[in-house]
Amino acid sequence: MTTVAWDGEILAADGRITCGTVIECDNYNKIFKLHDISYYGDTLKYLGIAGSVNHVQAILHNLHIECFVDNDDEARHAICGIIVGTKSVYILEEETLYLSQFDRKTKLAVGSGGECAKSAMALGLDAKQAVKHAMKFDVCTGGRIRSARSK
Repeated sequence: MTTVAWDGEILAADGRITCGTVIECDNYNKIFKLHDISYYGDTLKYLGIAGSVNHVQAILHNLHIECFVDNDDEARHAICGIIVGTKSVYILEEETLYLSQFDRKTKLAVGSGGECAKSAMALGLDAKQAVKHAMKFDVCTGGRIRSARSK
């Protein structure tokens, strides 16, 4: 999987892609800028995605047609993410792909290194530092860290 973290201002993700136990890439961009997507009075700005790369395009397509559930059962077990809106922040839930809404200042993290990142943010690290911290403990988290600031 990967690690995606949100600290209330910064959305950050690592760049590692793995296939089983093999590192395929350490420079993949897992943060996507979203354009003109309305969701119950909110405008969705960024998506940080964790999980199977082959499902990313389907999720992005579904977001643009305002459909948040993919009928692909495999995708439900292989992907999760954080979506930053202008009013709220959302977790794209693994297993269901439903969106869970949180106050925009809530610190969140998902993916295989998500618990490490949440702990790091609870200790005062920002999202980028939290992803870097998760790299020390999660073999599926690594490579280049990318981020987007959304105040």
